[in-house]
Amino acid sequence: MVARPLAVVFALLVAAAPSRAAALDPYLPADTETYVSVNLRQILDSSLVKDQLLPMIKEALGGVEDGKDLFKDLGIDPLKHLNRLIIATPSGGESDRGLFIIHGTFDPEKIKKKAASAAKDNEESVKIHKAPLGGGVTHEIYEIAVPGSDMTLFVTPASKTTLLASPGKDYVVDALKQVKNKKKPALKSKSFQTMLEKMDAKPSVCIAVPGKALRKALGADNLPRFLSNALDGVEAIGGGITFGTEIKMDLTLAAKDGDRAATARKTLDTGLQLAVAGLTLLDSDNKQVKLLQGVLKTIKVGGKGKVVSVSAKVTADVLKDALDKDD
Repeated sequence: MVARPLAVVFALLVAAAPSRAAALDPYLPADTETYVSVNLRQILDSSLVKDQLLPMIKEALGGVEDGKDLFKDLGIDPLKHLNRLIIATPSGGESDRGLFIIHGTFDPEKIKKKAASAAKDNEESVKIHKAPLGGGVTHEIYEIAVPGSDMTLFVTPASKTTLLASPGKDYVVDALKQVKNKKKPALKSKSFQTMLEKMDAKPSVCIAVPGKALRKALGADNLPRFLSNALDGVEAIGGGITFGTEIKMDLTLAAKDGDRAATARKTLDTGLQLAVAGLTLLDSDNKQVKLLQGVLKTIKVGGKGKVVSVSAKVTADVLKDALDKDD
């Protein structure tokens, strides 16, 4: 059921503009049906982020003392050493499924040393597992308790350029085995694999999400009924966001039928109008409010038949106007 609506989305995206197709990540899980790829390096190196947002990002990172000390111990500078984040999950929404793949520059020995020290100080917060990969080869995986929740993450540096993390240990082990054995990713959904292989690799953020996963992520059951009903008609969403001299978003939603698509278009238009109107009642001098107002005003909803298109363009001028504050 996932393949058909996604096929509609990606057929439209591929036809819209010739793309530079991306090779599948070698660590990609076989059950991947929801895919988000974030080119962190491209975003951080874009002129718009450098000129407008980098000071804010540095301030946010510097304000988290525990995080700053941890990154130092791990030998990681988030602004220099992280290149790409991939989130790959099945579409069922189980909390213990899926894999985070982080590409960049890492020091496995520093990570190993920090994990050993943390496990010694508090074995309830960090546990070390030696996972057999076959042929007598083992690999250390660190089970980390997430503060403030019952969730644990299994994390390991797969190499000097890749870090893996998952709420399910088997995802990390399978990914390590897949690369060790030099097996190319083979997704259970061949249609989804074909779509990922045809996706344009140029956008800073690439998205391929089935409708049911989208509804779960947005908490559709807790949304107003008219929004929940609109989401019920969406079977898949695909597209990308590009950071350069401006931020451009182009998303395509595939609906179950023309009536559902029309409802979704109308709902999105109404929601945008209400949001813009509501923001005018808030503090107009607040930078976040001003930024959100500027972004919402650029969003355009269109499409025809079963397709809903959503586009936006945030220029450097919009960001500068929103973020600059009077002395």
